[in-house]
Amino acid sequence: IIIIVISGSVQTVLALFLWYDSLKNLNIQIVSILSYLDPVFAIIFALVFLGQIPSLYTIIGGILLIGSGMLVTGNTIRKYNRHLINNINNT
Repeated sequence: IIIIVISGSVQTVLALFLWYDSLKNLNIQIVSILSYLDPVFAIIFALVFLGQIPSLYTIIGGILLIGSGMLVTGNTIRKYNRHLINNINNT
């Protein structure tokens, strides 16, 4: 039981640290979109560490989450890059 408590505590602290660190370094829109990938990472960790095989619907849902995240994040990054380029050209 002690190992489970320690594991959960370390995971929570690490996740919060990475979350706040990414907020400092990335656009808030990108960070919030990437937070929707939590279920995908849970599926991957369950497969790797627990040997649980995801169902077909779980795999399809993960693909939809990853695809939509890439679509929205890609558009946001392109807009952000254009904004940076315009600022550089105007100075």
